[in-house]
Amino acid sequence: MQNVWGKSEGRIGKIAINLHRTEAAFKGEIPSELIERHTIKAAIALTYFSAQQVQAIYTMLGGEDSLGGKREYVEN
Repeated sequence: MQNVWGKSEGRIGKIAINLHRTEAAFKGEIPSELIERHTIKAAIALTYFSAQQVQAIYTMLGGEDSLGGKREYVEN
């Protein structure tokens, strides 16, 4: 789980950029250089949700930090 949470900062940035560009595309505008606060908050919410889902899957499969004996099931 440390890997999931440790990479969250970079993931937030990537998601924010994609949301920013997508929003501009839907509005028919050229994306500005400034990403608005609501877009960053949405990126944080998506990242947090995704990390929680990964944590729930790890827990369901037998451990918070490891997949235990069920790793093979997930990988195949």
